[in-house]
Amino acid sequence: MTGLKIEWQPIATAPRDLTMVRLRLEKGVGNNREPIETTGQHVSGAWAEVPNRGLMHPTHWAPL
Repeated sequence: MTGLKIEWQPIATAPRDLTMVRLRLEKGVGNNREPIETTGQHVSGAWAEVPNRGLMHPTHWAPL
């Protein structure tokens, strides 16, 4: 099976109607950052990871 290339879009364009989406954010500090992908949704004015592991600050999104 070959991997499909994900076309990431700026987080400002993501749906904010509880639609589940793929999220991309960076973990770490300074030069020790690494990209992380997870699934989440916009809830009550903030992005939340599902299953609920707390709020986060993604930079990009893609449809599931």
